[in-house]
Amino acid sequence: LADVLHQQGRNNEAQQFVDHSQATAASDDLAAQIAWRTVQAKLLATTGNLEAAEAVARHAVFLAAQTDWRNDHAGACLAPGEVLHHRERPREAEAVLRTALSLYQGKGNVIAAEGVHALLTDLVPVGTPI
Repeated sequence: LADVLHQQGRNNEAQQFVDHSQATAASDDLAAQIAWRTVQAKLLATTGNLEAAEAVARHAVFLAAQTDWRNDHAGACLAPGEVLHHRERPREAEAVLRTALSLYQGKGNVIAAEGVHALLTDLVPVGTPI
């Protein structure tokens, strides 16, 4: 829900859900730990706290990489992609978004893969194969 609120620009509400998740999620509940960090990173990026956003995003990806949950891993990769884009580091953003695309495609999640493909199209110069 926090991610949907963020996508709608309702960042204050999203932050409330992130704070609640952070406070109540068990440390060994990787799904919850990945989810709140992913949204927290995006929220930090929107406020300009890009260094902290990148650190939180990379921690979410680190946690997700320890699982075999391709969708969660791919979703976590979207956070550093967004943060790196805000940090004006398009090549690094492209690399992590391509990882997300590959994970979604490997899982057969066509809809999510199309969404990442659209992000890459916006990020990558025209004429570069995606």
